Amino acid sequence: MRARGAHVLPLVVALLLAALTFWLRFAMEKGPAGESGKGRHDPDAIVHKLTINRLSPEGRPRYLLVADRMMHYPGDDSTTLESLRFVQRNEAGPDTVITAARGTLTKEGEEAFLYDEVLLVRAAIGERDELRVRTDYLHIIAEQGLVRTDRKVTMTQGNSKMAGVGMEANNRTRIVTLRSQVKGSFDAPGR
Repeated sequence: MRARGAHVLPLVVALLLAALTFWLRFAMEKGPAGESGKGRHDPDAIVHKLTINRLSPEGRPRYLLVADRMMHYPGDDSTTLESLRFVQRNEAGPDTVITAARGTLTKEGEEAFLYDEVLLVRAAIGERDELRVRTDYLHIIAEQGLVRTDRKVTMTQGNSKMAGVGMEANNRTRIVTLRSQVKGSFDAPGR
């Protein structure tokens, strides 16, 4: 009888360990309050000093994204960025450079939402001075060359200054539209 008990003891210990492992896995998936892991918002990937180059089908640069830190969250498949710089390449003219304190990317990375200290700079072209746009929020649709905001915007170009609420800028057509409460002063060239 004693010999049989000695053979059963390792089996009982193995079953106990298997049950404990199963319980631990279940507890981790459900989280502390019994929630599923999908609702959790802790990153599964953290990247420091991120650089992403997107090329056209012909191999020409389309845009560049640089961030001090990127975090990906599997629960909602979102990506956040800290201290970022976005450069949209333009074959017909100068690049557009956008910086921000933080931002988020959509699941496929096709759109970006930038927050806090957002600055858009388009370099001078021909006789046109450099364009600077400041706001606290900007929505970028990179493949279409569009940037939008529904917040307060201040634009400066040379000595001219405009402010308003809401803006859409098309990098391909070079058209910038302010939506409402527009005020400005223009410096006529050649004066």
